[in-house]
Amino acid sequence: MTTELKPLKPSDYHQLKRFVKGQSNKLAAYSLPSIIVWSNDIYRPFYATEDNTLIFCIESIKRPDYRHLILPFSSGREFPPRDLHNLAIRLGFTEYWFIPEDYIERQGSPEVESYF
Repeated sequence: MTTELKPLKPSDYHQLKRFVKGQSNKLAAYSLPSIIVWSNDIYRPFYATEDNTLIFCIESIKRPDYRHLILPFSSGREFPPRDLHNLAIRLGFTEYWFIPEDYIERQGSPEVESYF
């Protein structure tokens, strides 16, 4: 499956807010307005939607080492580490950033560490 990553623009907010509605993650990295507002040369968010899931990645012109994904948004679904690993490989990424501690607790450190 080919996934098209599009640059995130403020005008995308209304189209994408349904994906983040009701999500419980309190980290600013998972706030759609925050992702949009912090867009600059160092932090360039891109997104894709597939199978009722919103995927965000970050690219950086000035800091290529900042290239990463955050956990996908999908109503009622939490991606297990194996699925996150497969998604990252498919999209050409090697890292996820800003993983909430409660995600690691639910999935189990050994399971997460076996993929990342």
